[in-house]
Amino acid sequence: MRTLTMWIAATLLACASSLALAAPVQMGKKTIEITAPDGYARVAPEMTELLELLDTFTPPTNLSLGLYLSDQDMVAARGGELPEMTRRFVVQIPKMLVDQPVSAAEFERLKASARQDLEKRLVELGPKLDGLMAKASDSLSEKVGAEVEVGVDGMVPLPVHHETPDSLSMSMMLRYVVGIPGGESSTLITSGTLNFVRVKDTVFLLLVYGGEDDLAWTREQSAAWVAAITTANATP
Repeated sequence: MRTLTMWIAATLLACASSLALAAPVQMGKKTIEITAPDGYARVAPEMTELLELLDTFTPPTNLSLGLYLSDQDMVAARGGELPEMTRRFVVQIPKMLVDQPVSAAEFERLKASARQDLEKRLVELGPKLDGLMAKASDSLSEKVGAEVEVGVDGMVPLPVHHETPDSLSMSMMLRYVVGIPGGESSTLITSGTLNFVRVKDTVFLLLVYGGEDDLAWTREQSAAWVAAITTANATP
């Protein structure tokens, strides 16, 4: 049960000393080089069951383009086990921005809007999260063969803490309750950092997830990941 709970918390959210070589990720009509953090690897497309479970928890407004797991979690996944994924990295893109060029000036306006409307947007997110959790609970129950309920019990958004001309980063802490009616239930707190990144006039999301005490780690990893990807896609 704890492994399942840890996996769900990591999925919902969801500093390396060095970074591995970049690998291309297709974002609509454009190819972006995404650098994998050291010690992490991208989940291969043939690992369909794991990726389908991830998609269950992806907001319907976004497309999930890449999941990066630690070497240890990859060993578990390749062995058919459900990895805990307490720490993981995800690439997503809002569907409305697929093949939608965003200029530097437009990105500045997007960042200004994100800062000003953050609290309002998070309030509006509440009902959407409830709907997503209900759908995820049904899907997860079917996959594991038992009735599972997943819920967000609390969310603490934190102010924007890092910004560059091509990125904006903010974090939050979340508390989840995962339970089987009439049986065991668990409450778990997790941290995450969300990064808006603009590369080749394309805006996408980098998400770094960690455990309850990993907030600083998610921020450090985010800064390193954003810098590495920006460098990998810089015009020679």
